[in-house]
Amino acid sequence: MAATLMPMPCWSPGTRCAHTGPLSCWALALRLGAAEPGGAAAGGPVDEVLAAERRARLLAAVNTLPDNERQVLVCRYFLELSEAETAQVLAWPLGSVKSRTWRALNRLRGLLVPGEQSRISHG
Repeated sequence: MAATLMPMPCWSPGTRCAHTGPLSCWALALRLGAAEPGGAAAGGPVDEVLAAERRARLLAAVNTLPDNERQVLVCRYFLELSEAETAQVLAWPLGSVKSRTWRALNRLRGLLVPGEQSRISHG
């Protein structure tokens, strides 16, 4: 039985959380789940299974992204590098980091929450 991806508690459709967006929360949950014994949701076995499924779904979605989009998301959200640090590591102009991050987050949002991808990206 496959569970569906549930929004993080600090985010609901149409709002932004204190972590700068829903995908930041997913990255935070992924890091916490990998770092804490018992996972991010240590409330019980069912919560642990659901958290593991959310992490697996996030990683699977990130892995489907084009290389440059995956690289920028890994740097920004998994490694927590600043935009300037990401630009330096990837040897890209700062503007490219910003635009590729936006594109990658938009594409990832469309993969994880169908219907949430911005129509602006189809240009």
